[in-house]
Amino acid sequence: MVVVVGHAIGRYKFMAVTSAAVIGRIIETISDYLVVLDRDKNIVLVNKSILNIIGKERGELVGKSSSALPIKLEELYKELEGSGSIKNYEMEIIKKEGTTLPVSVSASLMRDTSGEIIGFVFIFRDISSVKKMIENIKKDEENLKEANEQLTQMNKTMVGRELKMVELKKEIEELKKKLAGGKYFSGFIFNDPGPGIMAKIYLIK
Repeated sequence: MVVVVGHAIGRYKFMAVTSAAVIGRIIETISDYLVVLDRDKNIVLVNKSILNIIGKERGELVGKSSSALPIKLEELYKELEGSGSIKNYEMEIIKKEGTTLPVSVSASLMRDTSGEIIGFVFIFRDISSVKKMIENIKKDEENLKEANEQLTQMNKTMVGRELKMVELKKEIEELKKKLAGGKYFSGFIFNDPGPGIMAKIYLIK
């Protein structure tokens, strides 16, 4: 098997894949935004994704202070130095257009064998679609609440009309009793106080 693989590499000139090459390829192709700083908080590595979103070239950033990035990393340093890592912290990146992009950041310290801090790693994930979905859910909830309030009001109105109808029927029955010994009544109209309700009574004796 070793001979066959060696023959294939020699014949087809396959290149040995090193771990450094793989890592470099992954860094450049991931959609998340990657920033690596040294112990002095200077930029040592940024990937293509973050360069595209902030509209910068790699040469404009590498070797510069992290303040050159349109991200407020200062608020994370103290917590990082205390806990050693941060997960799913929400913040914003200023895009090249000047608008803001909501992101969730996970970060960690890099230490040497003696425990000294040698750098910081930040990975930012775009959560704008999640934020939009939450916003839409909130709007749907507000619309549902408004619809429920309208339905409750309609139910109250309908119940009120039903109660008025019951009262009207009672009044009519009482009126019938009072007029039981009377004369012929034609076109006697009793108006209900509710909208659109009218009762017409004809009593003949």
